[in-house]
Amino acid sequence: MLKIQNKKLDGIVCLDDKSDLIKASFIASNIFGNRIKIEKFTESSVGLNKELITLFLLITVKGGEINLEGKEEFLPLFLTTASFAVAKTNFVGVDLTAKNTLDSIKVLKELGVLIEIKEDKIEVDGRGLVRGKEIDVNGLDESIVFSLIVAGTVSFGEITIVNETLSTGLKEFLQIFESLGGVVVF
Repeated sequence: MLKIQNKKLDGIVCLDDKSDLIKASFIASNIFGNRIKIEKFTESSVGLNKELITLFLLITVKGGEINLEGKEEFLPLFLTTASFAVAKTNFVGVDLTAKNTLDSIKVLKELGVLIEIKEDKIEVDGRGLVRGKEIDVNGLDESIVFSLIVAGTVSFGEITIVNETLSTGLKEFLQIFESLGGVVVF
């Protein structure tokens, strides 16, 4: 069990050799008002990171239609970001029948997010109303667990994650998260 307490992250982190999911999670964290300075992106990852930053900012500031074709691995982070946006965001270019898509929507609904599938898109009505709650992540993709941890820094109440498997990537993410002031109670 992991209890994520609502506490802002602050600090400098080098993500040079980290996975794209870890990098995207900390980029998304900054969108939620955390103050993380990310240093030393490798030359090979600069393009992806700029693209992710642009998408996260578009979702937060403007909303509208966002095409995620080719970026499905980051879907839970994009959906979570949209739940804190000031406008509705419609995501297209996503397999609406994929397990990770349906699981992401289910988890966010449990947290009180206004999200639904409409025709060929996922619509998220961003109002920042993410409630703390206990979420069973047994059988869910690791990207959903990462998005829950990031959301926990700004949710209304504590998010508790049960039945998680502490993979190498998740352990690495939590170590960085705690070094930036994040509070996780095991």
